[in-house]
Amino acid sequence: MCPLCDKWCPFWRVKDSCALSRATYLFDNSATVFFSTFMAFWAMLFFELWQRRQSVVAWNFDTLDALEQYEPVRPELARRVMDQRINTVTNTLEPYVPRWKKWMHGLLSLSVVSFMMFVVLAAVFGTVVYRMLVVVALYATSTTRQSFASQYATYITAITSAFLNLIVILILEKIYYRVAKWLTNMECPRSQTEYEKSLTWKYYIFEFVNCYSSLVYVAFFKGRIPPGYPGVKGWFNIPIDQCDQAGCIIELCIQLAVILLGKQIYSIIREAVFPLLSNWWSSQDLIKFFTHVRHFYRWEKDLQLRPFPPLSMFKEYSRMVLQFGFITTFGAAFPLAPLFALLCNLFEIRFDAYKILVIYRRPISQIAKNIGAWFEILQHLAQFAVVSNAFVIAFTSEFVPKMVYLLAFSPTRTMKGYTAWSLSAYKVSDFPEDIKPSNFGEGFNSTTICYYRGTRNGPEYSDELKYTYSMIFWHILAARLAMVLVVEHFILITTRIIAYMIPDLPSYLQARVLRQNFLAKEAFYESESKRISLVETQSDGTQITPSATAASLYPSIPSTSAAVSVAADPESM
Repeated sequence: MCPLCDKWCPFWRVKDSCALSRATYLFDNSATVFFSTFMAFWAMLFFELWQRRQSVVAWNFDTLDALEQYEPVRPELARRVMDQRINTVTNTLEPYVPRWKKWMHGLLSLSVVSFMMFVVLAAVFGTVVYRMLVVVALYATSTTRQSFASQYATYITAITSAFLNLIVILILEKIYYRVAKWLTNMECPRSQTEYEKSLTWKYYIFEFVNCYSSLVYVAFFKGRIPPGYPGVKGWFNIPIDQCDQAGCIIELCIQLAVILLGKQIYSIIREAVFPLLSNWWSSQDLIKFFTHVRHFYRWEKDLQLRPFPPLSMFKEYSRMVLQFGFITTFGAAFPLAPLFALLCNLFEIRFDAYKILVIYRRPISQIAKNIGAWFEILQHLAQFAVVSNAFVIAFTSEFVPKMVYLLAFSPTRTMKGYTAWSLSAYKVSDFPEDIKPSNFGEGFNSTTICYYRGTRNGPEYSDELKYTYSMIFWHILAARLAMVLVVEHFILITTRIIAYMIPDLPSYLQARVLRQNFLAKEAFYESESKRISLVETQSDGTQITPSATAASLYPSIPSTSAAVSVAADPESM
């Protein structure tokens, strides 16, 4: 096999990757297709069922008809903004931000968010460079291919780069959260709902790029963009980050496991352990100072608790939505991700209960119709999961190339000979001098032809066709794109049919909503008729019954007694 890096990496035999191939087969097999399809289908189904459940919860708390226009103005807005105008809904004076200021603040937010996303991409690029440096260092310090560093270079590189990426994610997340709050405060939203919605979109767009960019790179770009083969370099004259012969899915598994579990453990330590230690330390100081004076009452001890953070639920939503994205978009690479997510959520429930009851003071409740902007984010994330799983099946997994070989190229209609079919040849004398291996390795001094993972023409072709894509590559690419279209459309069409069959409101809740609206209209008509009859009585001194007035004003609306009798006897309708 051709060297895996420039100059310092020796030649090696394909049997050296057997252990990694067996580990990869645990995640990349025929069941991967069905698991990926199920996860994408479950993501869309979960969104539809949550939309139904959300309506029931909103009805139980009497917030189904809550509107943002009825919310009070944020105190911060009244302090920062001096201009006022009359609200057409409440008919009261409110602080007002001119439209041109909103546009300027929106342009500033867009610029800062774009800059921070470029910072994340630069961090991912730095991780790629780190991978190449570690690979070169491991092979350069190894005397033989059988040494530990050389044999497990893929695992060492994947694990260390994943932890490095996790540290960068946590640092950038901490920085951008404060930046997002500053940008949102500059925009001066009117209500708390508008404030949280604006903050949510800014924060999650960054978090999406911050958490998923490295996964997207390993799943879809590593070893493919820029396209290369032995003897060429990538962008900025940097060696191309190649996948192992077994594929990139094992590295995607390691990357996903480290980020998913690392973020969960860090959040538990940050939100439960640190506040608990802080409360213990402050209470110890107070108790030591006043122990000799008197006994503490319960309310005095509660006063020493930390105040409940105003945006604590925002962070909870962010963590849950990110976890939902991890297990639905790239769950095929790490099938144990849903199980670990379930276990983490069970611990999270108990930690949240302990945090609210013991660590923090009692939180102040707020009226909410739904989960706000997170609902739209879940919708887009479920749609992205469909596309992502389709591309994971087609491009990251080896399912499509194996099916192409089995159905079109295998002479025995078996997988025998697939490994040799998936390799391409490269002539050793075609290596440039600055890339040519300095150490061929033990037993490879007379090597003239090496092989690499790819479907390109060999050195026997003319100079125009040598090392270009072969017809096999185009066959596989067409099959991959066909697989993406089939899987994506199958899931989307199926979920649309199910969404049509499952209404957003249950039938019993629809009946209650209609009944409530009917009674509200009846009460409005009754109060109006009483007011009009009172005005007419005061004007001419005559007495007019409310039912007669309502019947004359609204002839199509039955009287209250008739409506009640109809509602009591539905068979009469």
